[in-house]
Amino acid sequence: MRFLPGGRASGAAAAGLSDIPAARYAAAAVLAEAAWTGLYVSIGYGGGSAAPHPFAAVWLALPVGCAVGFAGLLLRRSA
Repeated sequence: MRFLPGGRASGAAAAGLSDIPAARYAAAAVLAEAAWTGLYVSIGYGGGSAAPHPFAAVWLALPVGCAVGFAGLLLRRSA
């Protein structure tokens, strides 16, 4: 649920309503946060390494982000 918009709050509510033990939920939440943080730190580090200047990083991120979004849209339509 962590990777979906609004998933953090709705996932916590769903876990509470489903009577999932708090320790099990906390362990899963820690793993999800670690994955989330690792993904975004990796993206930031890779983008910062690829571009010598902060403005160049923005100009690099814009087409890459648009390409990823367009690819997701195409994959969704073909499924």
